[in-house]
Amino acid sequence: MAEAAQLEALVETALGQLTSWPGLSRSPQLTKFLNYIVRAKLKGDEASIKAYSIAVDVFGRPPTFDPQTDPIVRVQARRLRAALEEYYSGDGVDSPIRIYLPVGRYVPEFRLAGESPAEAVAMPTASVPPKPGQVSRGPRTGLPDWMLYALVLVVGVGIVVALAQVLTPRPTRIDVPRPPFIGIGEFTAISPAEGQEQGQGATGGIAGLAIELVTDLQLFDDIKP
Repeated sequence: MAEAAQLEALVETALGQLTSWPGLSRSPQLTKFLNYIVRAKLKGDEASIKAYSIAVDVFGRPPTFDPQTDPIVRVQARRLRAALEEYYSGDGVDSPIRIYLPVGRYVPEFRLAGESPAEAVAMPTASVPPKPGQVSRGPRTGLPDWMLYALVLVVGVGIVVALAQVLTPRPTRIDVPRPPFIGIGEFTAISPAEGQEQGQGATGGIAGLAIELVTDLQLFDDIKP
């Protein structure tokens, strides 16, 4: 425990010397970047040292930040590595402990003077509970949040439309009955009149009877003669 406290004190001293070095202090962003990753490492909270967290907490990017389209963290990490190399090859050459930022990572390493990367000093890790009101940031999917929301919205609308088509009752076809139809043909006399042969068309009173029936049937709206 004493060794861990002593190591932490050495790192804090090295961090203070670095951030007061003119080559780094003239860049507030790099200074904040270095402070952020070193203090997270000292707390044992290496899991929070991610490109997304750095972009939002250090560089003020919005929660919709996408590391695939915004290289701010990678660019600043290269600048910080170059600044550290310059410091330890000049003003910080005699530092008893050095802070390094490995290529391809954002978790810093602490090395005693003369140590190789394989001999980097490991800090004890601990599970750090989230701060009150702090939302745990899960792994990124590579898609911006607005695109995920749009996909969810499109899928939701599609489901609603499909359900509406299934649940909406279809119109029932109603056959309207046609009005009754009565056809009146030509009357034929069963007993032919004098001078007519059987089967010839009706004449006189018989023909008038047909006309009278048609006229009377027209008085009924429901019957079409």
